[in-house]
Amino acid sequence: MALLAGLSQASAACVPSGADLAGWWPADHHAFNVVNQRAALAQGAVTYVPGVAGDAFRFEGAGKVRITEAASLDLSRTNRWTITAWVRLPASGTSASPTIFSEGNRVVALTHQPGTDKVVSWINGANPLESTVSLPAGTWCHVALVLDRTTRTLYVNGGSPVGTATGTPATTPDSTGSAIGGVTTDEAAAAFVGDIDELTLHRRVLSEEEIEALFRAGSDGLCFGDGAPAWVIEPQPQTAPLFGDATFTGLAMGSPRPTYQWFFNDAPLAGQTGFTLALTGVTAANDGIYTLVATSGAQSTSAEAKLTVQHCVTTPPGLVAWWPADGSALDFTGNHSGGLWFGAGFAGGLAGQAFHFDGNSGYVAVPDSPALSPHAGTSGEMTVEAWVWISQYPQRDPTTGWDYRDILTKGQPGAWEYLLRIGTAGVPEFHGVSPSGTPPYASAVGGRLLLNRWHHLVGTLKKGQFVRLYQDGELVADGTGFDIPTANTASPLYIGRRAEGGFLRGLVDEPAIYGRALSGEEITSLYVGVARVNATAADRRRYSSRNPATRKVTCSTASRSKASGWAPRARRISGTMKAPQWRARRTPR
Repeated sequence: MALLAGLSQASAACVPSGADLAGWWPADHHAFNVVNQRAALAQGAVTYVPGVAGDAFRFEGAGKVRITEAASLDLSRTNRWTITAWVRLPASGTSASPTIFSEGNRVVALTHQPGTDKVVSWINGANPLESTVSLPAGTWCHVALVLDRTTRTLYVNGGSPVGTATGTPATTPDSTGSAIGGVTTDEAAAAFVGDIDELTLHRRVLSEEEIEALFRAGSDGLCFGDGAPAWVIEPQPQTAPLFGDATFTGLAMGSPRPTYQWFFNDAPLAGQTGFTLALTGVTAANDGIYTLVATSGAQSTSAEAKLTVQHCVTTPPGLVAWWPADGSALDFTGNHSGGLWFGAGFAGGLAGQAFHFDGNSGYVAVPDSPALSPHAGTSGEMTVEAWVWISQYPQRDPTTGWDYRDILTKGQPGAWEYLLRIGTAGVPEFHGVSPSGTPPYASAVGGRLLLNRWHHLVGTLKKGQFVRLYQDGELVADGTGFDIPTANTASPLYIGRRAEGGFLRGLVDEPAIYGRALSGEEITSLYVGVARVNATAADRRRYSSRNPATRKVTCSTASRSKASGWAPRARRISGTMKAPQWRARRTPR
């Protein structure tokens, strides 16, 4: 389809795009080239402001939109093309050559001249062609540059040419791509200051009438022909973790330019009339179908996308024991239930209730079982897990003089196995210890707990390979694993203390033991799946049904029910891992 021609001075309408259109960046709160749906990269100080048609790029003199090399966009290997854009200058810049668009480093460039604010065309970094008129500051102006073999022509706000040059040399082939608001190299002198909207690249020479039509179209801009609006970018299904974020984006083109309305489960969302829909801190109530309706004149089209709020996945294999702390010390597997001693109680937890320890005498004790010592033997491995909340950093134990308090331990002097604990500076530690408590041993020490918030701690051990410590889904310490054969020492497992003392002051929720070393991805899933640590207490609950007869957990979507109970073993896999930090530590006393 050819561009609309012969548009009268008094009229304005959406200008249909043609097959020659290679690049079109509407800048409608994204950097997509809507012709091929490829995203450019906004680098540095690039934001969005209201433009001529929808939004526009705003450049602060330290950013650009970087466009990847593509044959259809490469103006350096053809001698018939057109560049158009809407430009608004806030004031004369201080740069040597503020750039509206550049192929490579000024192989083909459209700039403006500081001081005069005249439009300038460059070829191969030289051969300047300057317009005879200036761009008034604070006003949207339509600019166009046409190359017809060896003749260049500049236009400002349609009409007659405002600059012509013949004898233009052949351009030097360039393979570095192009940029809006700068050049492809890092050059401060080329950085644009101001706003750019509706930049287009055409693979042919546009006539004066066609350039006038683009100017006269104004806020209607370009469109994809007549009829119902056509989708350039359709909203895509999104999956977000509980308390995470999700953004839907859709873009349609039609004549006239479409308007938008978002719906959720068939109900219109008040005030959501843009082409993007941003949801933050999603809960189960946000789970459902989102519909974007684009209307152009009397015709409309719609597209649906589903948001899935993930807070339920399968428990990692190898679970040995899990104490939900929901009003008892029962092990959810039914095999390793414990008892509360000397004032240990319950308080509001991350998921339902949590164990509450006073730091003086309270603790939970679990009778010994070989299954609680999965590290035993020459090739044993294991994982310990717990959510922890402390309101003050541990104080030195006045009885023992130790500078740490314990979360979960198994063993006693002369018969040690493993310990998960916190130092007085809030640094967590995980130790695998030989029964005598003397070397060889394995230790991982790293991270730091913040006060008055939930933190997820996980220690893993694989005999002869590693001992690792994770905080909030990320690896914070990695040490060499000990390879000495170990065994069940017949000692109890303690939550909230160790055999000699080390009583913890704080809350412990969802402690668990696994009979294998979980992977980093699995550990991240356990962290992300329960809740984001900054969530409010009221939101830190997932709904599920618990069947005490079969001791199975059934996850629900939690979107339309108020089932009771909790399924902390149904957790989402997500996130990234940081590089390990290597630490060494002496054996626990």
